[in-house]
Amino acid sequence: MLANPALLIASFLTLSVFAAPTANGNSCKSGSAQCCDHLYSRESTEATQICANLGLDITILTAKIGARCSPLTVIGFGLGGSCSGTPACCDQTYSDGSASGCSPLMLNH
Repeated sequence: MLANPALLIASFLTLSVFAAPTANGNSCKSGSAQCCDHLYSRESTEATQICANLGLDITILTAKIGARCSPLTVIGFGLGGSCSGTPACCDQTYSDGSASGCSPLMLNH
């Protein structure tokens, strides 16, 4: 006997959502989940340049600076989304794709 296709699809989607990666309890403790091509320490030349372009005072930053970041949804990641860069939690994002206050995000599968 063949199973109802609608039931199979609903079951698959339900399992996909619950099998999605988690990030410290399914979310960032602060900021938003981002997929960044690069994370730079504030002492790096790249971070200095990004902060200069944004008009940020790098001396007050304590966390990493993200370059070419885009929003990362935990559910989207589990349903076929991808992050070919570094998943991170970032406190502030900017329209040019930069982010500040970033820390690496550990995704548990």
